[in-house]
Amino acid sequence: MIQCLNPICISNNPNFLNPDEGKFCLKCGKLLLLNNRYLATEILGRGGFGRTFKAIDDNKPSKPVCVIKQFLPDPESVNTAGALKKAQALFEQEAISLDNLGNHSQIPELLAYFTIENCQYLVQEFISGQNLQQELDQKGVFNQQKIRDLLLDLLPVLKFVHENKVIHRDIKPENIIRNDQGKLVIVDFGAAKQATETALGKIATKIGSAEYVSNEQIQGRPIFASDIYSLGVSCIYLLTQISPFDLFDNHEGEWIWRNYLHNNPVDDHLGAVLDKMIQQYVKPRYQSVDEVLEALNPQPINITSSTSSGTGILPISPPPSTNTGNIGTNTGNIKTNTGNQMPVPQSNPIPKPPQKQIIQPQSPQLKTFSFETTYLEKKTRKIPKTKQVETSSGFLGFGKKVETKTYYEEQIYYQTKSVNLQAKYYIENLDNNINLDMISIPGGSFMMGSSERQDETPIHKVTVKPFFLAKYPITQSQWRVIANRNDLKVKIDLDPDPSSFKGDQRPVEKVNWYEAVEFCDRLSKLTGRQYKLPGEAQWEYACRAGTQTRSRYYFGDDESKLKDYAWYNDNSNKQTHPVGQKKPNNFGLYDMHGNVWEWCEDNWHINYNGAPNDGSAWSIKKDSQYALLRGGAWCLNCDYSRSAFRFNGYYGRDPHDNFIGFRVVGVVIVRT
Repeated sequence: MIQCLNPICISNNPNFLNPDEGKFCLKCGKLLLLNNRYLATEILGRGGFGRTFKAIDDNKPSKPVCVIKQFLPDPESVNTAGALKKAQALFEQEAISLDNLGNHSQIPELLAYFTIENCQYLVQEFISGQNLQQELDQKGVFNQQKIRDLLLDLLPVLKFVHENKVIHRDIKPENIIRNDQGKLVIVDFGAAKQATETALGKIATKIGSAEYVSNEQIQGRPIFASDIYSLGVSCIYLLTQISPFDLFDNHEGEWIWRNYLHNNPVDDHLGAVLDKMIQQYVKPRYQSVDEVLEALNPQPINITSSTSSGTGILPISPPPSTNTGNIGTNTGNIKTNTGNQMPVPQSNPIPKPPQKQIIQPQSPQLKTFSFETTYLEKKTRKIPKTKQVETSSGFLGFGKKVETKTYYEEQIYYQTKSVNLQAKYYIENLDNNINLDMISIPGGSFMMGSSERQDETPIHKVTVKPFFLAKYPITQSQWRVIANRNDLKVKIDLDPDPSSFKGDQRPVEKVNWYEAVEFCDRLSKLTGRQYKLPGEAQWEYACRAGTQTRSRYYFGDDESKLKDYAWYNDNSNKQTHPVGQKKPNNFGLYDMHGNVWEWCEDNWHINYNGAPNDGSAWSIKKDSQYALLRGGAWCLNCDYSRSAFRFNGYYGRDPHDNFIGFRVVGVVIVRT
């Protein structure tokens, strides 16, 4: 049966269809063959700007099915000449967008675009299947695996769209179809916008489906991240089958979608990815599809060891959230920076003659020092907001009738607070005027880990016994004293001057894990007290410094303030800096964020499943190739400096890089 395309005829005869052999409509006499090629067979939908028809291409022997979109604006939606002109431009823009995107298996192909009797028509490939809204209605909420599969299937398509300078602007379940082969197809580019530099600087028409639209798109300034937001909101809707309007708490200014996950768990890793996709403000949101894909399937960091000139090579991608620890082969040899093979350091049974008298152990006397630090207090303020709420369905995602509603959103901001604190410590005299300050770290419990990366999960409670931790990373002057004491040698020789960036008060760098352990062993031998590398739990506990929040840094969450507490790639001028120049944490420890990575005692594990909860080092495999690094470095971005961030180095315990150092733990009994 053939559907007449005459709008008046359809209105007067809504259920009438012409016989297959007819050439002219039996009701109005209009020619049924559109553009001498296409025959409409049924109406698929009606919106504010026109109708969509299922059709066949009569010029091809196989009579393939296609879709005809007819521009026919609703007078109530388009009631001015300006609105009509804009609607016509948007209809034409869909054809341009589809044409620019070319032929992609997960985007409908544009077959034709033309105007007949002052009416615009667009013909495109027909996608057989159900959209995700229909699938949700029939099968119920999606589980986390379906959401992960959805993202992995759709994100490369969205990347292709963005690479062709197109912003879709109406990503939602109704515009995602699962075809007969099970692949997801993005349809309805009627709201799409060309993302040229000029266009991005202009205020665009405020279109899209209100429940899925980001703040910047509501304001008429869509960007690529706006599509990422809409896709993320679509995901939490598919997980809950609750309107996105109801998944956001306007009073608290935060998403509450997890409250509606009834018997439908979402792991911390996927949850963190979704949370970042749907950030209300652009800056903390993923800026590109590549960033989302990298978060879902992180790839190894590419760090090249520093050259003999002392120049550090910056990592070009963040480390993975999971790692088996079996990267490469382990032949028992480790490559130097020049590519030559050198054996893993072995013990030397023949000690050299002592050069200096070894100090006899004596319990140190604790002292007290005062210091000032700051933290960021989380506050909220009410900000008036407006949101356009869709009141009727539209055509192709534009021209919908909307109402503007005003509400007050509690916006989160941070206020810097100063605090004067005291800490106990003792001084370890190494040689003449070179001392090592060891800070008393009180015992306690804390929640270790985070939900931002899979290797930082599960978040778990750890109880840590009291210990002492070096106030600063080991400096070059401190290193030189111990490295020159060959009479204290336990297993290996130490280079007294390994660092690329010279300075007595700069942290020592280009020290591998074995050499850091040798330093601890020599220090223990010198003092008669036990020194070692910090366990990973000890390190994170000391970094968080007793804060009870789940903040990303010990001072809070505001990354813009990190420059006051850490040396990292935004402020380091591509070098290390003397220790103690930034603000300390609440325990009186300096440089826990940034400057140099710090070795930990533990072996690397891909997550915290099975981790000890007593604060001890997790070293099940004594011959494990990989150890842990914490704290970030001068050459890395702010994310690496997070309190919970963990890194395994990827190429064993033997790298000599100018962004790796360490500090020591003291296990001692002291007089109070």
